[in-house]
Amino acid sequence: MPIYENKGTLTGTIEPENVSEAQRYLQFNHDLTPADMEQYLDPPLKGVIDSLMWHLDHDGHHYRVVAFANRELSDAELEQLAGEVSGQNSDGLGEGFEQQGFAETGEEWDEDEETSTMISFDWKTNDSKFTRVK
Repeated sequence: MPIYENKGTLTGTIEPENVSEAQRYLQFNHDLTPADMEQYLDPPLKGVIDSLMWHLDHDGHHYRVVAFANRELSDAELEQLAGEVSGQNSDGLGEGFEQQGFAETGEEWDEDEETSTMISFDWKTNDSKFTRVK
C-alpha cells in the first residue's frame, strides 16, 4: 500500500496546552475513511485513495496530511489530490478549524493590517504537494 504525505504550516501557533485538543478535532472531524472517499473524491482518485489523515505536529505550527492509496499514483493524480486537500484546508476543514477555541490567538482584528484573530491552515503559501513516503 503506497503512502503519500504533504507538509505545511498553520497561520499561527496553537498554544502547547491546546495541541492535543486540536489534534483530536482533526482526527474526529476530518480523518477520511474509504466510505468517505467515495463522496469526497472525484475520478480517477475515487476508489484509489483509501484514507486521508491530518496530523498536527507537537510544535502546534506544522501539520502533515497522509494519504493511503491502494496503488501507485501518477503525477496528475498527485496534483489532483493536492488540489482536493488544499480546498479542504482553505474551506471545509480550514473554516471549521479556525472557529475552535484552541485556534484563537487573542489578537485584535485589524482590517488595515489583515491581522487574523484565528489560526488556520496557511493554504495561501503551502503548496500541498504529496510525496511518497512508503
